Amino acid sequence: MLLDDETDEDDYIELYKLREECNSRIEYLDSIDNPETVKKINGFKKELGLEVEEADFEEENPEEDKKSKKRFITLREFITDIEYDIDVDPERLLDLIDGIYGMDMTLLMIEILIPQIDFTLADTLLEVIEMILPTIGNAMISFIILSTFWIYHHQFLEVTRVNLPFLWLSMLFLALITFLPLATFILGSNPGLALSNFIFGLTLSLTLIFFVLMFKYADSRNFIKTKISHEERRYTYNTLTILFLMTVTITVLDNISSLDLLYLYLLLPIISIIRDRLFILRHKT
Repeated sequence: MLLDDETDEDDYIELYKLREECNSRIEYLDSIDNPETVKKINGFKKELGLEVEEADFEEENPEEDKKSKKRFITLREFITDIEYDIDVDPERLLDLIDGIYGMDMTLLMIEILIPQIDFTLADTLLEVIEMILPTIGNAMISFIILSTFWIYHHQFLEVTRVNLPFLWLSMLFLALITFLPLATFILGSNPGLALSNFIFGLTLSLTLIFFVLMFKYADSRNFIKTKISHEERRYTYNTLTILFLMTVTITVLDNISSLDLLYLYLLLPIISIIRDRLFILRHKT
């Protein structure tokens, strides 16, 4: 197929990825030692007019046949096997993700309704509000962060196909998302404790790392529904890197400073929104 001058970069990248995937599968088939499979493959090669080594057609003796069956599968073959697409509806994965986000957001609201506070110590309504305000603040910060991840998930990770590695990356990401309400509860139960701040920051940092890994893997395997341009890909990686560096910085500063810097996490969705709008405006002109 000849490419004309109007072929854009995305078309070339998509074709390049397809060629790499085809080459990888052909290499895997060529590496198989099973005699029957080798004969079939060589038969296909002859039909296509490709060169075939005559030695490949020689009858294998039973002893060699037994030896070949006892050989351990190589790491490359194992990776190739598990990276094949599996028969799982991507919509079911998205439904599971939405359900876990909804459950986590509900748990955060329960933490507001059942705070670990002795209300008998308060004489007025204003004192009660002052007591529960930090709990409400922590829960709302986590709620906004969860909302940001949910938006990113639907914006960048709407996939049409899945395989085993991507499913497990998604499961580990969801495990971290599920841990966020617990990290918020620990933070609210131990205000000012450096360890609780560290647990919250570490959970958020690992969640961002696994989101980047999911996006990178889905992009490399061409799982994402919407075709991503080079500019969009660079924008996404840069934004996620900025959010990760901000999370690490806030976590470190919150542990070495006497000030409560937890509310700086609210900058994460704000910066995300600003970058998103600037990117859209810049590419409209």
